[in-house]
Amino acid sequence: MAIASIILAIGPIISGAVVKSEVTYFAMAIVAAAFAAGAARSIIVRTEESRKEIAARISSVSLARQDSRTALSQPPDAC
Repeated sequence: MAIASIILAIGPIISGAVVKSEVTYFAMAIVAAAFAAGAARSIIVRTEESRKEIAARISSVSLARQDSRTALSQPPDAC
Protein backbone atom coordinates (compact mmCIF):
# COMPACT_ATOMS: atom_id res chain seq x y z
CA MET A 1 0.00 0.00 0.00
CA ALA A 2 2.79 2.42 0.88
CA ILE A 3 4.72 1.61 -2.29
CA ALA A 4 1.61 2.20 -4.40
CA SER A 5 1.14 5.57 -2.70
CA ILE A 6 4.73 6.53 -3.53
CA ILE A 7 4.27 5.54 -7.16
CA LEU A 8 0.98 7.44 -7.39
CA ALA A 9 2.58 10.53 -5.89
CA ILE A 10 5.77 10.58 -7.93
CA GLY A 11 4.62 8.79 -11.11
CA PRO A 12 2.98 11.80 -12.75
CA ILE A 13 6.00 13.96 -11.97
CA ILE A 14 8.35 11.41 -13.53
CA SER A 15 6.17 10.91 -16.62
CA GLY A 16 5.74 14.65 -17.07
CA ALA A 17 9.47 15.21 -16.82
CA VAL A 18 10.19 12.44 -19.35
CA VAL A 19 7.74 13.92 -21.85
CA LYS A 20 9.67 17.20 -21.88
CA SER A 21 12.48 17.16 -24.40
CA GLU A 22 14.99 18.92 -22.15
CA VAL A 23 17.91 17.14 -20.55
CA THR A 24 17.32 18.83 -17.20
CA TYR A 25 13.80 17.42 -16.92
CA PHE A 26 14.99 13.98 -17.96
CA ALA A 27 17.70 14.09 -15.28
CA MET A 28 15.08 15.16 -12.73
CA ALA A 29 12.94 12.17 -13.73
CA ILE A 30 15.89 9.83 -13.18
CA VAL A 31 16.59 11.32 -9.74
CA ALA A 32 12.92 11.12 -8.75
CA ALA A 33 12.74 7.50 -9.92
CA ALA A 34 15.87 6.69 -7.91
CA PHE A 35 14.33 8.24 -4.79
CA ALA A 36 11.12 6.26 -5.34
CA ALA A 37 13.07 3.04 -5.82
CA GLY A 38 15.10 3.71 -2.67
CA ALA A 39 11.96 4.40 -0.66
CA ALA A 40 10.31 1.22 -1.92
CA ARG A 41 13.40 -0.82 -1.07
CA SER A 42 13.51 0.71 2.40
CA ILE A 43 9.87 -0.20 3.01
CA ILE A 44 10.46 -3.79 1.87
CA VAL A 45 13.53 -4.19 4.10
CA ARG A 46 11.76 -2.74 7.16
CA THR A 47 8.75 -4.98 6.56
CA GLU A 48 10.93 -8.09 6.42
CA GLU A 49 12.78 -7.06 9.59
CA SER A 50 9.47 -6.53 11.39
CA ARG A 51 8.21 -9.93 10.28
CA LYS A 52 11.37 -11.59 11.59
CA GLU A 53 11.10 -9.78 14.94
CA ILE A 54 7.45 -10.75 15.34
CA ALA A 55 8.21 -14.38 14.47
CA ALA A 56 11.05 -14.42 17.01
CA ARG A 57 8.79 -13.03 19.73
CA ILE A 58 6.07 -15.56 19.00
CA SER A 59 8.62 -18.36 19.03
CA SER A 60 10.10 -17.10 22.31
CA VAL A 61 6.71 -16.97 23.99
CA SER A 62 5.84 -20.42 22.68
CA LEU A 63 9.09 -21.86 24.05
CA ALA A 64 8.61 -20.09 27.37
CA ARG A 65 5.17 -21.61 27.79
CA GLN A 66 6.58 -25.09 27.22
CA ASP A 67 9.47 -24.62 29.65
CA SER A 68 8.60 -25.43 33.25
CA ARG A 69 11.36 -23.15 34.57
CA THR A 70 9.72 -19.96 33.28
CA ALA A 71 6.44 -20.71 35.07
CA LEU A 72 4.30 -19.02 32.43
CA SER A 73 0.77 -20.26 32.77
CA GLN A 74 -1.20 -21.48 29.82
CA PRO A 75 -3.93 -19.15 28.60
CA PRO A 76 -7.42 -20.20 29.70
CA ASP A 77 -9.39 -22.24 27.21
CA ALA A 78 -12.36 -20.55 25.62
CA CYS A 79 -15.63 -22.22 26.52
